[in-house]
Amino acid sequence: MKNIKQFLIYLLFIITSSCTSEIETLENSNNTNNLVNYIYKTYNTNNGQVLDSINFLIQENKILSSIKHNSLTSNIYKTTYHYQNENLIEIKSYLNNSLDVITTFSYDFNGNLTQYLKENINTINQNSQFTKHDFIHDIDTIFSTTKFSLDGVNFSNSQSEYKIVIDNDNNRIYFEDKDNINNETTYKISTYDANNNLELEEEYLSLENQENTLNYYLNHNYNSGSNLFYKVNKNTYSKKTLMLLYHLQSNAINNINSKSISPNTLSQFSTSFGNSAFNFQINNTTNNDNQTIFSDFKTLISNELISHFSQEFIFD
Repeated sequence: MKNIKQFLIYLLFIITSSCTSEIETLENSNNTNNLVNYIYKTYNTNNGQVLDSINFLIQENKILSSIKHNSLTSNIYKTTYHYQNENLIEIKSYLNNSLDVITTFSYDFNGNLTQYLKENINTINQNSQFTKHDFIHDIDTIFSTTKFSLDGVNFSNSQSEYKIVIDNDNNRIYFEDKDNINNETTYKISTYDANNNLELEEEYLSLENQENTLNYYLNHNYNSGSNLFYKVNKNTYSKKTLMLLYHLQSNAINNINSKSISPNTLSQFSTSFGNSAFNFQINNTTNNDNQTIFSDFKTLISNELISHFSQEFIFD
């Protein structure tokens, strides 16, 4: 089944885990008038050297552009973000100055996302592959489909069908994924705390004429710190759009996707799968305005580091 294959691929990230957090507070408050940069880094788990570094340029709490350096390949990736009437309408990505990916966003008159279209361009022969996600809004429920094309005009039948339920605070509380290729349906139920932080997410496999099976759960705990990563994402995409696209993020559990949709700073994380134990360590640094300006995420198994990345926020 599809789920089993996915879990095997991401086995190192989704087996039963726990995490600890330490919070440091800067003695001297930064000038927090203007957030200007967000920097994401991944590290070599053996020597701590930086593998990837992405520097996002921020203006009025929105992403304007980014540049990524890969130390292994020396490739340089650049992106530009384009807005219209406060809505993000296009992201262009470049690989070594050649246009690589074009992502477009379409909205209805109420500002609801109706289409998310990604064009991947082969920088050698300039051929493209298109992935289109359409969204139909019906009160609190959104129905979505995924289709593919080689010319941007003629699209395949729907590969996947989704059902998304949003509450009054624009939190995604239910997500259903019907895989038409593997004839399989999974669904997720999400609960939030009083501050709209994602607390618990459970994924189930829906079995015909049988009791549904819990695939895994994710538990999250937060401190009172303000999560700047959420603030930037909310202002760039809008909270509702973030929820509609949430399932398109990485399936690797150690990515901890909840940090993009939760207003407070993640302090502890745990998940269940299989019979092995992993440890997730999260270290946060806040300023005197209680804004989290640096977070360090490590994944260990038997005290061996297998994953390491960080987030840093810089003010002028």
